[in-house]
Amino acid sequence: MPAQTGRPFRNGLTLAGDMITEPTSERESMSVLQGEQSPTQVFLSYAHDDDNVLSFVKKFADDLTYYSYADRGRNIKVFWDYEIEWGEDWRDKIYENVRGASAFVPLVTIRYLDRPMCREELVLFVDSAEKLGVVDLFLPVVVLGQGLIRDDSDNAATRHVATRQYINLREAVLAGTDSATWRRQLVALANKLVNAIERAEEHLANNAERLADIAPASDLELPEDRPDDAPSLQDHYQAAVRDVEEFGPILSSFAEVLNDFKEHETRLTRDIAGKPSSVAQARLITFAKEFGPKAHEAEELGRTLEEKVASADQNLRAVSKLLAQYGTRELRNAFSEEVESTVEFMQSIEQADSAAEHALDQFKSIEVLNVPVRRALRPLRNGLRSASSAMRTMLTWRDLGHFPE
Repeated sequence: MPAQTGRPFRNGLTLAGDMITEPTSERESMSVLQGEQSPTQVFLSYAHDDDNVLSFVKKFADDLTYYSYADRGRNIKVFWDYEIEWGEDWRDKIYENVRGASAFVPLVTIRYLDRPMCREELVLFVDSAEKLGVVDLFLPVVVLGQGLIRDDSDNAATRHVATRQYINLREAVLAGTDSATWRRQLVALANKLVNAIERAEEHLANNAERLADIAPASDLELPEDRPDDAPSLQDHYQAAVRDVEEFGPILSSFAEVLNDFKEHETRLTRDIAGKPSSVAQARLITFAKEFGPKAHEAEELGRTLEEKVASADQNLRAVSKLLAQYGTRELRNAFSEEVESTVEFMQSIEQADSAAEHALDQFKSIEVLNVPVRRALRPLRNGLRSASSAMRTMLTWRDLGHFPE
């Protein structure tokens, strides 16, 4: 007789064919018991380099799932390699997941905060959560680097972490995932996570009508007979254009600083070639004094750009979707031109960025031996990291202005 498909029973046993068998593991039994409860999604964000050394992410995900249910009766589903689950359009899905009270748990180290993709993901999630008033769904866990998590950091992602009551997991990770310290920390973290989800759910439920008014237009339940030139469409479009126009001065100023640095680097390389060490060192100190203010300007510009791009991204994606469904050809064309001009300008910034990165690479051997130069260039490197994170997001806008005929 062919085997029948197994199906769960309330007592946690599974009927397979004519035989009753026990689940193969405690986690399987737990998942059966949770069967009637829809899970809340929790997304772990981490740097693979960190896990390659510390080897804790899978255990973290498993234990967080277990303790959330065992101690609080809350069924969660943890995604920890969710790039695969979200696919290429994960930016579009962030807002949707925030509205569903999905939590975002970054496993933070300084290496994590230096990765443009991690920074971009974190900043976009926090921006969406703040708009909906559920920032508790952002639950940072600092693994290493606590001493550098400050609210005056040049890194927007770092500032977001610093301003939250983050969980310090350092001792638990160092003690090992089988230690009592680890278990106590994970139980405490699971409770904090469940509390955050429950607060967010209550807020989203009690304020559903008000929050619908500020949700991206693409998420609203719009009637099929909505006129193409509806005022709300026009309003969203104009807001998107204003967002794009704000980037022009920032990007231009940033490109000027990068080009200025490249010119300084070219002159300096020529001036110190073949010179005695004392002459070269004096020239390097002069360079550090001259370029230091420009480096700080680049840091501030990069920081501003990173924050503004995160805010604009959500609006632009909403407008693109709304125009695709309801927009007139005139509005679509105007929007496409605005986006295309921004992307074209980005290409010139990319060239300047690439030239500056190359020049900085040439400086590495000098920086090792010269403290003033190293300190002068540090803000520039910070600004480049922020700009790189912003540009990653902006370059995904290429497809937003392409509408089906």
